[in-house]
Amino acid sequence: MPTSGKPKSSSSHSDEAEESGVKFDHHMVYVTILAAACYVTSLHCDFVFDDASAVRDNKDLRPHVPWTQLFRNDFWGTPMAEEKSHKSYRPLTVLTFRLNYALAELAPFGYHLGNVGLHALVSAMFLAACRALLSGIVEERASAVAAYLFALHPVHTEAVAGVVGRAELLSAALFLLALRAFAARRDYSGVWLAVLYAALGTLCKEQAITVVAVCAFHELYVARRGITLGQLVAAFSTGQLPWSRRSLARCALLLGATAGLMWARIRVMGAQLPVFTRFDNPAAHSPTPTRQLTFNLLLPLNLLLLLLPWPLCADWTMGSVPLFESPLTQPHLAALVLAFYAWLLGLVWVALRSRANWPVGLGLAMLALPFLPASNLFFPVGFVIAERVLYLPSMGFCLLVGLGYDRLRHRLPESVCRLGLLLTLIAFSGKTLCRNCDWKDEYSLFTSAVRVNPNNAKLWNNVGHSLEKIEKFSEALPFFLKAASVQPDDIGAHQNVARTYATLGDKVMAEKFYRQAVALMPQPKKGQSYTARVAPANLKAYVSLATLISNDTSRYAEADQLLLTAINMRPDFIDAHQNRADLLIRMNRTEEARRHYDLALQHRPDHADILFNIGVLELRANRKREALFWFRRALQSEPRHRLALHNAASVLQDSPAGGADRQTAKQMLEQLAELEPDNAGPLFSLAMIYTDMRDLRSAELYYRRALHRDPAMRGALFNLALMYHNEMGRPLMAKETAETLLRHHPDHMKGHLLLGDIHLNHLKDVSGAAAYFYKAHQLDPTSPQALHNLCVTMVESGRLREAEQCLARAVQLGPNEDYIRNHLAIVRNRLAQGAGAASGAASGASGAASGAASGASGAASGAASGAFGAASGAASGASGAASGAASGVSGAASDASSGPASRASGGSSGVRAASDATSDV
Repeated sequence: MPTSGKPKSSSSHSDEAEESGVKFDHHMVYVTILAAACYVTSLHCDFVFDDASAVRDNKDLRPHVPWTQLFRNDFWGTPMAEEKSHKSYRPLTVLTFRLNYALAELAPFGYHLGNVGLHALVSAMFLAACRALLSGIVEERASAVAAYLFALHPVHTEAVAGVVGRAELLSAALFLLALRAFAARRDYSGVWLAVLYAALGTLCKEQAITVVAVCAFHELYVARRGITLGQLVAAFSTGQLPWSRRSLARCALLLGATAGLMWARIRVMGAQLPVFTRFDNPAAHSPTPTRQLTFNLLLPLNLLLLLLPWPLCADWTMGSVPLFESPLTQPHLAALVLAFYAWLLGLVWVALRSRANWPVGLGLAMLALPFLPASNLFFPVGFVIAERVLYLPSMGFCLLVGLGYDRLRHRLPESVCRLGLLLTLIAFSGKTLCRNCDWKDEYSLFTSAVRVNPNNAKLWNNVGHSLEKIEKFSEALPFFLKAASVQPDDIGAHQNVARTYATLGDKVMAEKFYRQAVALMPQPKKGQSYTARVAPANLKAYVSLATLISNDTSRYAEADQLLLTAINMRPDFIDAHQNRADLLIRMNRTEEARRHYDLALQHRPDHADILFNIGVLELRANRKREALFWFRRALQSEPRHRLALHNAASVLQDSPAGGADRQTAKQMLEQLAELEPDNAGPLFSLAMIYTDMRDLRSAELYYRRALHRDPAMRGALFNLALMYHNEMGRPLMAKETAETLLRHHPDHMKGHLLLGDIHLNHLKDVSGAAAYFYKAHQLDPTSPQALHNLCVTMVESGRLREAEQCLARAVQLGPNEDYIRNHLAIVRNRLAQGAGAASGAASGASGAASGAASGASGAASGAASGAFGAASGAASGASGAASGAASGVSGAASDASSGPASRASGGSSGVRAASDATSDV
């Protein structure tokens, strides 16, 4: 209805400015400002709890994923058809996350700013909706009170401060648009517009579909300004319904449209309900009548959170709410349920007693109907209580409070009413501001939660996870142990304890707790097939235990049996396939390993880690072209797959095709350098590519950039010094760089050889050169180059007899090195010619030896086998660090967090076994 029909009063929202005639709607402005101001402290919160799965780890936000994929996957990025999907279909909400990602990737500030802005918008829209729906009947004050309460209510903190709460905010905005459109347009266009908004709202969150029921209630009750119980009884007894054909037709159209939306939703879900464990919702897995009694108990508990939002908690699953087993043994719970139903029936009686009380009926409908899908009364949901789902129902609650305040104002002094309202709003805003601080990070969130629900093992686990993420493993362990004691049958808690013991180096305790976790699995019975569907997070106990014991080669068979058990339990458990493949590789059974990768691909054809690991197998078999094919497939699935980028670039660097492949390798390494801002390896590899291309200036730049990230990087320091010396003719820069190398790595033999060469041939410092060559010889007594160069300094010093003995030993170390034999022959020839001739010969020998030194030193440097190949080996995986060793990576990956830190299971546990060969760039 048009807002111009509202009566104006001294407290009206519209105050006319006489000079300009512009209306200043102070309530609208204040509600909007307060709604935003109350959540200013949430702007600097991190991604916490479910934000990790829905935003940080959700591939659907990445630009390389087609936007159409959002309409195939659930809220967490899992395909709707998969069993592990939560069936939360909210593509429009994910689309807004994707927009945030496009603007600032994973900077939390933008996501939180969007939520705060949406809450302010919804608060303003709620005020406008209250005014329109109550226009001409109830004073402006009731609408304003309801809007202020809604804007500041602490129970909304989870929906606003938690990024995933955007689903509630968007669906609430579209809920209000649908209700306003339906109420304002009395023809069929209003119905279609409401259905459109409802459909869009449902694509933000499923709860929005309840607006159709509220619209139907509006048509049958609110539009005719209420109906009494007596009128209803008379109508049904006479068979003459009090509604017009148009009203009934509008309701029928709403019903048909709702059926269509429900049908589409079921089709998207694949006609499957999500699978929730008894830890998510213990009452749903309880027998009759405990299940029904507990679900009825949840109704007054949710109402209490609206009436008195102290305390608040991020998670109410597991042991947070006691099961209501019997009214006889738990009379206090029975009294609470009875009191709730007495209150509810009282409100229904008030609404039906007089047509003048129809606003009460509207408030009750807006409270009850949006809450029904989350009530567990019709079908089980994945939680017991969730504060965020009260965002929509709280509108009805706030409207009822506003109506109550308006009535009290006529019975109590207005000053008393205003003081009570002011104190309530101050208390609510203060609680909201403080509650935002709890959502700052996961540690603060979950430590606040365990104070409220100490019987919830999930919360103790999550405190441990928050400490684990910052590598405070000793501090995390007591929290994991507490979780295991609070919920002894929680497999994930035992896995968390085991993993932490393993990280701390206590393998015995780690194995003990992994075996306890495995013992909690439902065991197959002899002679019967295994039919239980075990969650992948629980099956990781087998994988983690297998990884732990496979560190002992004598226990490979035992580890293999554990992985086979996991595969037999769930043939689609790809982590077990991947880790068994890695174990088989270590057992030199590569053909079997490849079969397991192929089996895993059947279940996840686009799994980047599997594709990468197949590429590694091909690379180990020296099939570089095939390896590159699989690395590129991995990058098609996950363009930022770091190991695939590294290994593909390594293969392309060595490609005989030259220019084009080298250019592609450069692009990959530049992308990798951006992805790993603290890793010097990609920059080092780029420097080597530019060296091969003879672009020495660019090579120098990238060596310098690598050293900026890692000032002690062996390969970069040595290669840069060698390039200054051999390629750029800058011996002093080579000397400075080589000295820096030796300060960080005094045992770098080739660095001593290079400095000896510089001192001998450029600085003409024979004694200095001798000291460096002597040190090189000490570091590697088997090196013919080091000893030969030391012999040359003896020739330069005129000590030919010592030089002869020295060169003889060098020949023994390098019998196939012709230049050493030649130099020995020269020295012996000069010695045979006598002292006088030797003196003259020494100069020639010295020159020859010096040249030999240069060659030898070059050979020594060149013993580095062309600087760059050896230096990269000297860097010991500086560029290859990303690849890592094949074994070990799988263990760490498979030992991923098994605890319930977020709703979705915790991401890929891929083997990511990298080829050792690729570390030689």
